[in-house]
Amino acid sequence: MSSNRFTEYCSACGLCQGKGRAELQFNKGLLQPVLKEDNIEFLDKVCPISGSAYEVQPEWGSYENVYVGYSNDPQVRHMASSGGVITALASYLLDEKLIDGVIHTGKDMDKPWRTRTYCSTTAKEVIDRCGSRYSQSMPLADIFDLTEEGKKYIYIGKPCDVLALINYFKIDPEFASRFLCTISFFCAGAPSENAQMKLLGELKCKPEECADLRYRGDGWPGFATAINNNGTKTQMTYNDSWGKILGRDIRKSCKFCMNGTGEPADISCGDAWYSKADGTPDFTEGDGRNIIFTRSSIGEELLNKAVQAGYITADDFSSEIDNFKKIQQFQYERKATMLEKCLALKVMLKPAPAYSMKSLRNVSHQAEGVSANRKMTIFLGTIKRIVKGKI
Repeated sequence: MSSNRFTEYCSACGLCQGKGRAELQFNKGLLQPVLKEDNIEFLDKVCPISGSAYEVQPEWGSYENVYVGYSNDPQVRHMASSGGVITALASYLLDEKLIDGVIHTGKDMDKPWRTRTYCSTTAKEVIDRCGSRYSQSMPLADIFDLTEEGKKYIYIGKPCDVLALINYFKIDPEFASRFLCTISFFCAGAPSENAQMKLLGELKCKPEECADLRYRGDGWPGFATAINNNGTKTQMTYNDSWGKILGRDIRKSCKFCMNGTGEPADISCGDAWYSKADGTPDFTEGDGRNIIFTRSSIGEELLNKAVQAGYITADDFSSEIDNFKKIQQFQYERKATMLEKCLALKVMLKPAPAYSMKSLRNVSHQAEGVSANRKMTIFLGTIKRIVKGKI
């Protein structure tokens, strides 16, 4: 694979920088890699865009079991982005000393619209750093400095970050042995730095005066909330912050992602929205709850232990999974129509992600509820955006 595709579809996980193979720099609001040409073989083994990562499965991917649940700690459930299951599970593992640390992303205290990667060693640290960070991040750039040989960790991150880490585990068994499991949350894309500035502008908060920026949580789904240095608080609904600003300016790799639901992780969680009468998600404020996919035996085992210990409530969701495609319509449709998007790129002679066309066809053919007309609309719409220079 040429270096151009790695650059164009970079997810900014930061693994290449962590291993000294590239450097990520901000360019037009996005973290972009400056690659070293002699590292293409390494990138082809680990990069999420390489295409050699995993065989894409239809719908929600393979899993052991699927549950709906939430943290039994009311404060965690309220402050977390959804039901607090990931935070509760990490807290349980630390409290029981099954791990030494949690590697995850949190707010940059100096620039609250940016992120930092942390190793939290107590449940309090995990809880203090919980919540979505809808901004650019490169968590794997620091992961090698945050872990120690002989200690045990879990990693919590975006699906693409987890995929890159699992790919790296295959070529570094010692490093892989440091991790008990990987956990991912559903992801719809990583908004640019430019989107952060627009959000702060709409919230009447100057970057140099911003003391805090929360994207969700403190309720479900919660409000985007900016607090300036004098304590003034401004808020915006989730529908407006994500739907009208952040979600409209994401990485190119995010627009062509087949891994939004964290398939390679041991456990993945997302919003288990309640449904309106027509089956579509209801974003009215309420008590958060997670959809929980256990995707490996260790994931199933750890979740069950946390449930038995009283940290999490989790109920079987398998009988309702057929209706989940309406609750998470964006994730379902993005995956089901990726064949059409990639065909549009090829027709327009544009570099496309290195997905197996066989996998794309399989996913497309098995997608229920996505009509041929809708797929054609996606195909033609992608061509139109290419012509307009939007892709």
